[in-house]
Amino acid sequence: QHYFIQSNLRMSDGKTISTKSEYGSISAPDDATPGDVLTTDDTASLVPPRDLSSSQDLNDVYKHMGSGLSQYLYWAATALISYSDYAELTILSVALPSIRCEWQLSTLFETAITMSVFVSYAIFAVVFGRISDIHGRKVVLTSSALVLIVSAGVSAGAPNKWVFLGGRIVTGACIGINLSTVCCYATEFAESSLRLVGLGIFVVSNMAGYIAVNALALAFLHIVGWRWFIVIASLPILPALVLLIYLPESPRYLCVSGKQEQAHKTLRFMARLNGAQLPDTLNLVCQVDTQDLGSYKTLFSKQFRNSTICLAVMYFMDIFLEFGLIIFLP
Repeated sequence: QHYFIQSNLRMSDGKTISTKSEYGSISAPDDATPGDVLTTDDTASLVPPRDLSSSQDLNDVYKHMGSGLSQYLYWAATALISYSDYAELTILSVALPSIRCEWQLSTLFETAITMSVFVSYAIFAVVFGRISDIHGRKVVLTSSALVLIVSAGVSAGAPNKWVFLGGRIVTGACIGINLSTVCCYATEFAESSLRLVGLGIFVVSNMAGYIAVNALALAFLHIVGWRWFIVIASLPILPALVLLIYLPESPRYLCVSGKQEQAHKTLRFMARLNGAQLPDTLNLVCQVDTQDLGSYKTLFSKQFRNSTICLAVMYFMDIFLEFGLIIFLP
């Protein structure tokens, strides 16, 4: 059954323009018959239902299942990873004075410790950003979280300054891997209107890690010492690792990388957690281009060159001010 919907648009000059469009398969008023012209008042709540049995975009599937437990679990993993990364970065600014006294560190060696974290951070962020595009978010984040736990333990139990330096280099590498991947991860399991929620959780968790480490240092550093302080500050990465192991791969990554069957399984898993039901057959429409996954050339192609340069400059200035004031100035 088809109905015609008429909309009256009032222009800025006072003129009124009428438009008429044809809709199918909608819930019309009880007294409407096929072929009627319905005004916008009659159709204010009429939205053609999405037919998920035909071809659909991933965003349509997300809207069908709604937001629920699955998104909350993914966001929790995002929050814990982001928290842990900034906590590890902030540990040096509060624990280094105690470490300096214990090992009689020179200013040059203190600078080397701090710089090593950020140098490895930068190198591994670039390298593993590409690897996560090729092999997936889950395997990269899970491996990085596991190594971060080990590196935190090595740093806490370091018998001398050289072992501590090695532990912090590995920690910086894990932070670079996480931060380059978790930004994408935070936006790939919810509909477009909720992606900013994921990014907001990522940013808030960063600041929560910074605040929490300083609060912990104020309360416990002088009691437990810097070694146990590193252990305590690194604990949130443990539940993050559990969630990463439990949760499946990002559906959007699976879709654009051509792994449709795995994407269907993940979407059904998410729908079950949300209390929704998907049709037996899904036909996702994704722009699959496995050859360009993780390609650096794409960033500097004509389409993305200006955005890449502007984002790089903005991020450089942000990090320059943020970490210069938080870590290096104290």
